[in-house]
Amino acid sequence: MVKIVLQCIVISCIILFSVGEISAQYLTTSGENIVDKNNNPILLRGVGLGGWMLQEPYMMKVVGGARNQQEFKSKLEGLIGEERTQEFFDSWLQNFVTEKDVDSIASWGFNSIRLPMHYNLFTLPIQQENGNENTWLDKGFDIVDNLLSWCEKNELYLILDLHAAPGGQGYDEAISDYDPNYPSLWESDLNKQKTVALWGKLAERYKNEEWIGGYDILNETNWNLSGNEIKELYVQITNAIRVHDQNHILFIEGNWFANDFTGLTPPWDNNMVYSFHKYWNENTQAPIQWVLDMRAQYDVPLWMGESGENSNVWFKDAISLFEDNNIGWAWWPWKRLDTTVSSYSIKTNSNYNNVVNYFKGEAAIPDKDNAFQGMMDIASASNIDNCDFRKDVVDAMLRQPSSDELVPFSENTVPGIILATHFDMGSQGLAYYDTEYGNYSSSGGTSSWNLGWVFRNDGVDISTDNSGSSDSNGYSVGYVRDREWMKYTLDIKQEGYYDIETKYSALNAGGKIQFEINDVHITHQRALGTTGSFSKFNSVTSSTSFLETGKQVLKVRVVGDVEFNLESFNLTLSANQTPNFSHIGAIIDKNDKQVRLVLNKDISSTSVDPQSFQLLSNGEAVNITSATIDNSNNRVILLNVENALSFYDIITIGYSGNSIISNDNQRLTSFSIYPVENVIEITHLIPGKIEAEDYDFQNGINTEETTDVGLGVNIKDLTPNDYTTYEVDVQGSANYLFQYRVATERANASFSISFTQEDDVVFSQSYSFSGTGGWQTWKTLEDEIYLDDGKYIMTFRVLGDEFNLNWLNFELINNDDRLAIPGIIEAENYDTQFGLVRSSTSDTGGGQELGYLDNNDYATYAVRVESEGAYKVKSRVATAYDDAQFLLELEKSDGLIYHVALVEPSNTGSWSTWKTIEQQANLPEGNYTLKMTSLNSATNLNWYEFEYVSEEMQSVSVPAKMEVENYHAYFGVGTEDCSDTGQGRNLNYIDAGDYTRYLISVSQTGYYNIKLRVAGFNSGMVNLVLSSPDAADESLHTFTTPQTGGWQIWETIQTEVLMQKGDYILTLNFIEGSFNMNWIDFVYDEDGGIQVPGLVQAEDFWDQFGLSTESCTDDGGGENLSYMDQGDYSKYLINVTKTAKYNVKARVASQFGGGEFNLVLSGEEEEDLTISGFQISNTGGWQNWETIEKEFDLAEGVYELTMNVLESQFNLNWIEFEEVTEEESEDTEEPGQEIIKMISIFPNPTSDILNIESTIAFRYVEVRGLYGRLIYQETINDKNKHEINTPFPNGIYFLTIKNDKNTIISTKKFIRKD
Repeated sequence: MVKIVLQCIVISCIILFSVGEISAQYLTTSGENIVDKNNNPILLRGVGLGGWMLQEPYMMKVVGGARNQQEFKSKLEGLIGEERTQEFFDSWLQNFVTEKDVDSIASWGFNSIRLPMHYNLFTLPIQQENGNENTWLDKGFDIVDNLLSWCEKNELYLILDLHAAPGGQGYDEAISDYDPNYPSLWESDLNKQKTVALWGKLAERYKNEEWIGGYDILNETNWNLSGNEIKELYVQITNAIRVHDQNHILFIEGNWFANDFTGLTPPWDNNMVYSFHKYWNENTQAPIQWVLDMRAQYDVPLWMGESGENSNVWFKDAISLFEDNNIGWAWWPWKRLDTTVSSYSIKTNSNYNNVVNYFKGEAAIPDKDNAFQGMMDIASASNIDNCDFRKDVVDAMLRQPSSDELVPFSENTVPGIILATHFDMGSQGLAYYDTEYGNYSSSGGTSSWNLGWVFRNDGVDISTDNSGSSDSNGYSVGYVRDREWMKYTLDIKQEGYYDIETKYSALNAGGKIQFEINDVHITHQRALGTTGSFSKFNSVTSSTSFLETGKQVLKVRVVGDVEFNLESFNLTLSANQTPNFSHIGAIIDKNDKQVRLVLNKDISSTSVDPQSFQLLSNGEAVNITSATIDNSNNRVILLNVENALSFYDIITIGYSGNSIISNDNQRLTSFSIYPVENVIEITHLIPGKIEAEDYDFQNGINTEETTDVGLGVNIKDLTPNDYTTYEVDVQGSANYLFQYRVATERANASFSISFTQEDDVVFSQSYSFSGTGGWQTWKTLEDEIYLDDGKYIMTFRVLGDEFNLNWLNFELINNDDRLAIPGIIEAENYDTQFGLVRSSTSDTGGGQELGYLDNNDYATYAVRVESEGAYKVKSRVATAYDDAQFLLELEKSDGLIYHVALVEPSNTGSWSTWKTIEQQANLPEGNYTLKMTSLNSATNLNWYEFEYVSEEMQSVSVPAKMEVENYHAYFGVGTEDCSDTGQGRNLNYIDAGDYTRYLISVSQTGYYNIKLRVAGFNSGMVNLVLSSPDAADESLHTFTTPQTGGWQIWETIQTEVLMQKGDYILTLNFIEGSFNMNWIDFVYDEDGGIQVPGLVQAEDFWDQFGLSTESCTDDGGGENLSYMDQGDYSKYLINVTKTAKYNVKARVASQFGGGEFNLVLSGEEEEDLTISGFQISNTGGWQNWETIEKEFDLAEGVYELTMNVLESQFNLNWIEFEEVTEEESEDTEEPGQEIIKMISIFPNPTSDILNIESTIAFRYVEVRGLYGRLIYQETINDKNKHEINTPFPNGIYFLTIKNDKNTIISTKKFIRKD
């Protein structure tokens, strides 16, 4: 016994003291740096060998066929047998990583490898062990030994990563091979003990190995854990390692995929590194600031232990970000099947694909021998000698972060053929430009890059469409968009004029390409006709200007939005080496005050007369201030203009002089109205809406998906000195209504907005606002400002407390050019029209009319509605038809459409017999486009008149049933005839981001059962939002719609919500689309409200002012109200089910005493009832709880209960209303006879059974929802223990148990969670 104690003391001393005695020959930590054996800082640049020892389903292309490696292996065993399955896995382990892989990794410039390990290669699972024994397997250790020996030869550091721990460490089954049929790592002490023992075994084996870089203890835990739980295991592992190994670094990952370090700070070992992972978000400082702060606070190094699965430009930018911040990295993965994102791609085969498709249920069972052959072939294909090398990926990781030079993808000798897919290696904006170039979905951005997902990993989209010719490489550049381009470094061996033969395919005609050398035109734009399909290729030829020998950079630029594929460019010397002197292009781009005219030959003239040129913008002459020959290229004439041009201008150029002479003595011939290619950068227009995330530059900004109306993305977590900039074009000097959409939980948010022109601030204004009630609870605020026309840099800068911003909007207030409402609008005074005919009218007053209206004909009018309110809308019509229809709508610049009227004139007697149709409409104030659209048959129109009636808008009184097609305004949706009961019409073509709005008036505060009538093949989501002036939006509920089996197969879904009396705009915000909706019904619940007698949790208010909530340590946990100040209040809706005397109890805590509050009950008819005198003494602390109580008579009914803070300094947990029975009134209690009631419920949260244990017997059990609605009740024999099933939706519930007299014993809150 003494010997054992002494051994424990020695081990403890080793753990506590010898950690600091780190041998200098290993990687160690020094402050914020990792240092090598010479104490020099080292930046780890590594690759992760994912897919080798652990086969995640996505890496094997078997997602949908297997959830994890265990299932993949089990299915293989069922198909080809256990022996053959093991033969495959042995071959895979033998081939996937060889010494040649490690040699390559080192030769390219990496200095480390991260090895993801599966525990089952080192030890048996606990199900196969005898008790807590550990059976050690040689295979895993042999693999590590071999890999380490190869690393040592190449001086690469090897970091061991436990990727799949015993039992699996996360809910994500694929990552850690977790099988939910067995206990996870966190649910089994045996799994934890085996994990600790495995790390001890590894440390004992590799403790003296110099090229072991360290131990990455646990990869991407993703489990509901407290900080203490995960740290406790980490410390046990640390101790097990340090018993043997005091030399090597410990890499510590957080919970939730490595990035939640709750409970894991400060460091508990002095040779420790915090490791985070980064995927699919922006590569700016903001997303990693949290780890930089952690490093600075604890003086500990950082390592980005895993990233990848993205585009080359994302790789380059991310690695630049890490290295600029002194963070080492390891890239994922080294290899995987049929991919562009890794250094090597493993080619699949048809037999293997048949196996995968069978596992997915997409194909019949394959022949067993063929299946086995496919598996063995895929194992062999994983060998580096059989893989496709992605040199562009390696270039993006190792060269591009520190170099802006172009590197040819292949040798491009001219004369010769240039393959379109062989554009130079380099980043976005350097080697190419593409509209989508990476996955930024975690920041709310794009999720794709190379849409073909083949050949290369850059933003340029590559297709497998090809001509099949001998000079094809099997690919083409495809999915092109306007303004995209690629660059190719050429080695021109012969000077002269060239012909470029472009091999392309196009489904439709209209596409164009432009060739440039060193960013200057060498050809006219070349139009591309249709080839009949994207897989059928034709050729067109373009003639170039004179090309000089040597290294030149060819740019191929896409013009227009018509898609086509480009396979190759064949450059051959032209038969005509003496072409005529001519212009070949004109362009305006970065300099919006300069047009460049490009000629096909050098100019010998020394000066140019600006008067010989004519520039037109939108048909109007532009003043040319000067014309000069470009010093850098004398084929280019620079025409400078007085006023800046914009991206939306249509520009042409003409020349009528004779003074421009070429170097071979030819004169430039005159030309006129030659189009100038306008590639000025697209900027934000004012008036107009600017989405906050569409900035040009930012500092400190993060983004997230928003639940606000219209969906999309907002910028978030804005703190002082964060800012964004936007290039804007103010189109007219005027007064603008400036609106900003914000959400915050903070009280003192503020920002400034400024407009700068050439470093001069011409406008600046600051704005402050208080909390909206939540980070996704949105409110629109506004101000009137004056802006001069012109181009500006608009800067949005955060000044005060944290908030989120969705958008900024600028609406023109005054515009004399618009038609006024109220007033008469003559139908013929349209701005645009389609299909209509103007003619003289026979109606009173003469003038003209519009006629010959057919379906979908339209006319638009620029109008200004002077005042919001109710209007009479009069339409003057004549028709000989009975079923004519036309629609009047107001369209806002951001796409929102307000319904004005559906006009359905009956036969007026003839085409010249006029009648006025009068209708009612609610019109919003502002500038709009009034659109008349003919829907059916024909009518003649003379005028529309809008007569102002009242500022009171007509609304639907709730409770009511509303037909959803009768919207006040809408965005994106359509309507169609409905076959549901009652017929009529329904909403259709619903997509995510669409929405509809309605004006409603809620007549009574209370609970409403909201029913939605929906249909569709797909499930969708719709969020109901209430908006009112000067208040933040209120989200009522988000419905998930069912799959009903058809667009006209209808089902009703419903929920209950609390709605406050008042006037609102109701918005149906469609979060996920592809369903139809017929109506929405609001039914008042007479029995709604928190049930009394019963418990009112203080934090379950439906309205409040000035209050905060915090975690509560009182019995039952949950939250309590805190930071009470005089004048604060909270409101609740209660339903007193019985007229009786009540004992009103309040659970309070205070550190100082002196607090006081009252309770006011307001009914619909009765006078307010006030329960006053709740005075709070010093309870000994903010979480030391006491119960105070008062008796009060309450009548049956529904009340608004208000808790008013009269004096500050207390916390409130709950208020309970307990009926006082006659027996209780008569009973007296002897001193010292207090009955102690001990009630417990478990587990909490629960996913199934809830157990109840009590020190006193109980008879009745009730479960109520968050808002007091009875969900479940049961009568039992008096007992002290009971269990109930909880087949309820996930959420918060309250369990009440009562004795045989129906008196409440206790109410407990519990959480139902699957």
